[in-house]
Amino acid sequence: MRKGSWLSHERDMYNEIRIECPQEFSHCKSHLDFLVHMQHYGLPTRLLDVTRNPLVALYFACAAEPDCDGKVIVFCVEAADVAYASSDRVQMLSHLPELSHADQRHLEALSYRYMLRPGKFPQKSNQKYDDAVLERLYYDIQKENNAFTRDIRPFDLLRPVFVQSNQDNPRILRQDGAFLLSGLDTDEADSDRKLRKHVLKELRIPAGCKAAIVQQLERVNIHQASLFPEPDTVAQYLRRK
Repeated sequence: MRKGSWLSHERDMYNEIRIECPQEFSHCKSHLDFLVHMQHYGLPTRLLDVTRNPLVALYFACAAEPDCDGKVIVFCVEAADVAYASSDRVQMLSHLPELSHADQRHLEALSYRYMLRPGKFPQKSNQKYDDAVLERLYYDIQKENNAFTRDIRPFDLLRPVFVQSNQDNPRILRQDGAFLLSGLDTDEADSDRKLRKHVLKELRIPAGCKAAIVQQLERVNIHQASLFPEPDTVAQYLRRK
């Protein structure tokens, strides 16, 4: 759903923004925290914002591109496809930006090769993974979480996961937000196919209805200032009013 060539430069962007703005990320305790904060500042990441509040979704479908139709996408998600920030699956996928694009493609091919075989990736007699890139991924995760075990499974690197993140970010709290965290995808079509299986319904919002809907949502306190509580955004909203 994110278009463009950003994914081939994911590692560079992930590292450069942390180098250039160290104070902004000093509070981050995990790689998921880094991704959420980068998303907050508009950097493309493998996170996509979703919400549990349908009126918030409706606002975002109507607030941008007034001359184009909007769309609300309704997901139906099994409990097994929802994870919390501390889960092993979320930790595995949130560490993928540390790998180069070539290493990510390598792991994707490796995952498909072993996907239909039972159990985990092959390991040596000393328990290390046969594959050097996979072993490096495990080592990076283990640095963040000493309790992380050698239980990386091919299927878990390939499928996306819905993340119920910690509600410790004012914007996430106001938007009743969660995230879709993508795994290793071949291209945009592959990513779209994996997400489509969770789509229950798509609701089209005609362009001509958008302005009226935005006004109606404002009456129930869903507007720019309530969803983006940063002072500069609230100031912009108040000036327009």
